[in-house]
Amino acid sequence: MEGLKGRDLLGIADLTAEEIKGLLRLAAQLKAGQLNVQCHKVLGLLFYKASTRTRVSFSVAMYQIGGQVIDLNPNLTQVGRGEPVIDTARVLDRYLDILAIRTFEQKQLETFAEY
Repeated sequence: MEGLKGRDLLGIADLTAEEIKGLLRLAAQLKAGQLNVQCHKVLGLLFYKASTRTRVSFSVAMYQIGGQVIDLNPNLTQVGRGEPVIDTARVLDRYLDILAIRTFEQKQLETFAEY
C-alpha cells in the first residue's frame, strides 16, 4: 500500500477500487495474525465531534501495530483558542505521521489537508 503514503484521504472517493481491495486484503491479513507490523508511527486524534467508538478503534488499532496516539482535544489546544487552522495544520504536519480528524465542517478538513 505504498501508493497511499503521503496522501490525504478525505473520503472513500479518494481511493481507487484497487486501493480499496488492497486495504481490505491487508485488514484481513492483520486480523488473521498473518502480518507482524511494527509501524512506530504517531497518530494524532483531533476530534471536534465527540466519538467513543471512532476514538477507541483508532487508538486500539494504532497500539496493536506498535504506534503511539496523541489526543489533541481542541478545547485544550491552540486551535480551540482561535489559532488559525492553517497554523495548526502546519505544526501538526511536522510532528505527526498520521492525523485523524472528526469535524463538523468538510471545509475545515480540506484546509488541514492542504497544509
